[in-house]
Amino acid sequence: MGKLVSSAVLLLIAFSLLLAAATLRSQRPGPVVNLLRLAGYVVAAIALAVGAGSLLAVIDPGEVGVRHAFGYTDPAPLLAGIRYVPPWSSIERYSTREEQWPTRGEQIEAIEALSSEQMGMHVEVSIRWQIDPMQ
Repeated sequence: MGKLVSSAVLLLIAFSLLLAAATLRSQRPGPVVNLLRLAGYVVAAIALAVGAGSLLAVIDPGEVGVRHAFGYTDPAPLLAGIRYVPPWSSIERYSTREEQWPTRGEQIEAIEALSSEQMGMHVEVSIRWQIDPMQ
């Protein structure tokens, strides 16, 4: 949404520059008018590029995107690749790679417990999970 607002502000600036160039052109033509027109066209081109960029989202491999806007989520996930999204919606990215807790190198949870035969045992616990990208 921020890119869309930035694009609108840049278009307003470009319109102001072109309007100033048209006003000065009728009063006294010269190189200043040409510079104002050129600056107006450059700012307008930048605004259009920023606006077009707000329509695209890049979802990296190993990730899935969930589109949401106005308090509602889209049930269809955005898979890896370049995707078109409406400029008013946001994308939340989630990793679909296998995760582990605790991460490698961290202290693993250890539990001392008794078996059904009352034998002491040492249990180390870790969890691995992976998000299904289609849900």
